Amino acid sequence: MSVVSQEVQTIGYFLSTTAADFVYIGGAMVTDRHGLPLEFRYTEPVRANRLQRVLYGGVLEHYIHIDVILTSLFERLERRPDLVVVSNSAFFACRAFDDNNCVWLGDTRLTSLSAVGQTQKVSADELLLQLKESGSPIRVKFGGSDSDPERRAKTCKLLVDFSETMEVLEPLTRIESAIDLIWEESDENPLQPIIEVA
Repeated sequence: MSVVSQEVQTIGYFLSTTAADFVYIGGAMVTDRHGLPLEFRYTEPVRANRLQRVLYGGVLEHYIHIDVILTSLFERLERRPDLVVVSNSAFFACRAFDDNNCVWLGDTRLTSLSAVGQTQKVSADELLLQLKESGSPIRVKFGGSDSDPERRAKTCKLLVDFSETMEVLEPLTRIESAIDLIWEESDENPLQPIIEVA
């Protein structure tokens, strides 16, 4: 077992998604090292009108996902996580994450590396990391501005420490399910049943 500092360490998971044509919604959850949610935030659906679609053109989705949804979610958090995990590596562009360790994580079906904590370089900004004694390593992609080898090593150690008590990829699935539920029950959802009172 590795030794972790006595302070409460946290991971923040951030997701922004397209709920329907030109409708976007996002959520963020900060968990403790057991995967228990300490804080959850979400946005109401953001709908781009026709004029906005014309004015913003090809940068509309980037603007809404990053500058509107993710920035808002991060700024509203009461707890600043030790590590930020994003659902899409394009979200590294969010300037709100600049001072934080920010990664994208992905599953693999590769042969396990020889030891827990071992890494294997994939590219300048991506590596494989072995979290457990058996099973496939995970993919860890780092934000473009995070190229410090010492900081990356610290992030990998944090992921290994957290993996002793939780599945580090799983909370994004919970956020996605929560966002789906929020969208299903939203007044903005055109599929929402209309209840008429007689």
